[in-house]
Amino acid sequence: MTAKMSRSTHDILYILVKGLIVMTGDDLGTLKIGDKIIDFGRVYRIFKISQTKTLQGKKRLIYFRPFYRKNNNQDLVCTIPEESLSQTNIRRPLSRKALKEGLEQFSFYSTPSGMINFDQTKKITSLNDFSAMVDLAKDLYFSRKGENKEFTVSQKRIFDSLIGRVCEEAALVLGQEPDWVKKKIDLLLRRGLKNKPVKTASKE
Repeated sequence: MTAKMSRSTHDILYILVKGLIVMTGDDLGTLKIGDKIIDFGRVYRIFKISQTKTLQGKKRLIYFRPFYRKNNNQDLVCTIPEESLSQTNIRRPLSRKALKEGLEQFSFYSTPSGMINFDQTKKITSLNDFSAMVDLAKDLYFSRKGENKEFTVSQKRIFDSLIGRVCEEAALVLGQEPDWVKKKIDLLLRRGLKNKPVKTASKE
């Protein structure tokens, strides 16, 4: 069984990550078999490129599948016409420098912004923005652990989804396994939690 990915048009063709512009859409350059690309925060590998002749010239169809194979994605195969890439947020992996800077953000405590739900998570992952996924995961972690509370079932699902995506790209760029990155993120989050400002009793 194969699954064919459908794409939707996004207005944002550039993602700013710590002052660096990440190539997305039609800024990907010429793709070739073996290239790794990022979509919805997941790592994919291009394994086939077919070419057909049309009245407008040659057109290429890009085939890609998950780079990190799991039980739930073993049969997943995605295709997209090359000319449609400009309508997506598919991008190349981050540079090693940008990736490391992104991961370091986990170690900085930030005041939680409020409730996080599946719609927010879906929007962030569709934008394929690494730093936004880091921020959202941090927000959720500090909102619960900062109050000595455990995740609810739905919060745990959201958190694991975000961290799983971050771990995939980080593992690829750093040449490590996703589980190694997950352990590193856990240590960084704990460090960030220790930096939480101590509340002082108000004087009446």
